[in-house]
Amino acid sequence: MIADTGGSLSIAPAIETVMGHGLPQLTAAADAGLLPTLSTDVEVSGPGDMFSQMRSAYQFGRFAALQGLATGDGPTVRDIVRYATEAGAQALGLSDRIGSLTPGRQADLQILRADRPGVAPVHDPYAAVVQAMDRADVDTVLVAGAVVKQSGRLTHPGLPALIDQAGAVRDRLLGRRPAGNTR
Repeated sequence: MIADTGGSLSIAPAIETVMGHGLPQLTAAADAGLLPTLSTDVEVSGPGDMFSQMRSAYQFGRFAALQGLATGDGPTVRDIVRYATEAGAQALGLSDRIGSLTPGRQADLQILRADRPGVAPVHDPYAAVVQAMDRADVDTVLVAGAVVKQSGRLTHPGLPALIDQAGAVRDRLLGRRPAGNTR
């Protein structure tokens, strides 16, 4: 029904399995004509980064296939990267602007380091991204052509203040007093 109405299905594989929702149904979604997307959920209980989601999706998809719980061989690493990029853009109705490196689209780009132990030497770039890389491998990020991370460091000038604000909210919610406040 979702495919017939042009809808999308987003799967948060890491948290769905931890919360007992069962194996993520990536292969079933693809078999039904859907291009599943990857997402995060309940970030206080599980990883909120797409590298973890891609790795979990691939591992659970392969596990399901190897156990006879899904058709075929399960998703490939190329499928997983597509779920995290093109499919996400399509689900958001933004595939005319983002989701792939295509002339005329917004210049959103991640430059990943492939020279770290555990990643190098790269044989298959898709496999390296899905199975070996993580946030530490993100060197540079451009959003709409603007650099927002360079040489592994976020460039937003207000980031330290935002982190401090987040800590203050946490402390307030937990009933903690700010450091140095004795009242």
